[in-house]
Formats: sequence, structure tokens, C-alpha cells
Amino acid sequence: MYKDDPQDWGMAVSAGHMIKYAKWETNTTNISIIMTGDNYEITTMVGYESKNIQAPDTNNTDGL
Repeated sequence: MYKDDPQDWGMAVSAGHMIKYAKWETNTTNISIIMTGDNYEITTMVGYESKNIQAPDTNNTDGL
């Protein structure tokens, strides 16, 4: 309904008709952002992932 007019994209997101997503990277970090909506409320989430630090092994159950 709002796809042809970028000025209405905020309304489309808030109504849950559109999701906006972007990602980019620096030398040390992957960054992503997502904007969603429902019932005219907007939620924005930002994620950062280091390229230099590895996530811990979540399958390791030693000592439990």
C-alpha cells in the first residue's frame, strides 16, 4: 500500500507492512540494524559482532 511513496515508509513499518534492514562491516565489527512494527509501534534492534573475539562454545558441558 505504501511501497511507491518513501515518505510513507515509516507508516508502513509501524503498521507491520514493511521491515527495514541494513548491515555493514568495519575492519573489526559486523553491524546490523532492523526496524519492525506492529499495531503502530516501532521496534528497532541493533546487533554488533566482533570479528576478533570468538563466541564461547555453548555446547561445552564440562563441569556440569
